[in-house]
Amino acid sequence: MAKQSEFDPLAAWQRMISQWERQLNDLSSKISSNETFAGSMNQATKLTLATRKSMEDNLDRLVRSMQLATQAQMSEALDRMDRIEQKLDALVAMQARSETPIARPRRTRKPADPAN
Repeated sequence: MAKQSEFDPLAAWQRMISQWERQLNDLSSKISSNETFAGSMNQATKLTLATRKSMEDNLDRLVRSMQLATQAQMSEALDRMDRIEQKLDALVAMQARSETPIARPRRTRKPADPAN
């Protein structure tokens, strides 16, 4: 009896992927070595960046005209609110530890005379 070779799907998959990667690398190196392609990609990249910058500027103007807060302004406001809350928590904790009431300034103004 002749020994039958077993089919290994994992090995077949690995060979297929390896061959596909080699072919893709060969194709991409041929394309990228072309000066026309490189110049076109450079122009496309510059155009994409210019379009993105223009869109950001237009959105910024729109947000300002609508008098809405930007993401940076909202983030700054949230940070400030966090700091205020931390200070308030510290004051409340300090007051809770203290048994004596917080000293308040003396009242120097006298109430208005009800006769006048």
